Amino acid sequence: MIRKTNFHFLPFLPFRKYTFLLFFAVSTISTVHSQEITGENKNNIATILQERPSTIKALETALKPALQDTLVLTYFIDSSKKRKYHLGEAFALNQLGAIYQKKASFKRAITLHTAALSASELAVNLEIKVFSLNMLSLA
Repeated sequence: MIRKTNFHFLPFLPFRKYTFLLFFAVSTISTVHSQEITGENKNNIATILQERPSTIKALETALKPALQDTLVLTYFIDSSKKRKYHLGEAFALNQLGAIYQKKASFKRAITLHTAALSASELAVNLEIKVFSLNMLSLA
C-alpha cells in the first residue's frame, strides 16, 4: 500500500505571486526607459540627412552604431521621407527588414523590403535597387 503525503506548497504561494509582480514592474520600467532616441542619435541622423551620402557603404558607416536599433531606424526612415532622401529611406527600410527577417517575421520583412524597393526606384540608384532586390529575395 502506497501512502500519500499531504504536503502542500501553500507557504510559498504568496512569494511566487509577489515575485511575478516584482519581475513585471522591473521589466516594464526598463522597457519604458529604453524607448527613447538619444540626442546623439538625432544629431547623427541630422548630419547624415545634411550630407546625403550617395553609397550604401557610406550610409552603413554613418549608421553603424544604430543598425540594430529599430527605433532609430524608424526615426531615420521618417526623417528621410520628410527630406525626400530616398536612398537613406531605402537603406533603412532594408536594415529594418533584415532585423524582422532574423526574428522570423517574414511577412513584415517582405513588406519592408518591398517598400525599400519602391524607395530605391525613386532614388534612381542602381546600387540600392540591386541591394533591395537581393534583400527581398532572401526574405
